[in-house]
Amino acid sequence: MTHISHVVAYRFAAIENTLSLLKEKVKNTSMKKLPLFFVIGAVGIIGTVLLHVFVALVIHTTGRGAFLAMYPTFAAFLVIGILQLLDNDKLTAEKVRANNKRLPK
Repeated sequence: MTHISHVVAYRFAAIENTLSLLKEKVKNTSMKKLPLFFVIGAVGIIGTVLLHVFVALVIHTTGRGAFLAMYPTFAAFLVIGILQLLDNDKLTAEKVRANNKRLPK
């Protein structure tokens, strides 16, 4: 294997690990608890990918300008939603810890 293929394999493994951790966090929460930004970002990215594939295969154009703006926009929503999801987990852990304090005698 070349150096580039090792780097690519390492990056894919890191991405897969991150996605599995995020999948566990999403699995542990109900759909009502998911942040709105996360839902908008996920649906937006999936919709943009499907639209991009449709435009590329059926219409045979790239539509580069429109997709160049759509991908980062929905990616930003997704990142903000992930940060909210992680921050929400920290807050709930702190609340549980605060509620389990011993009362002074």
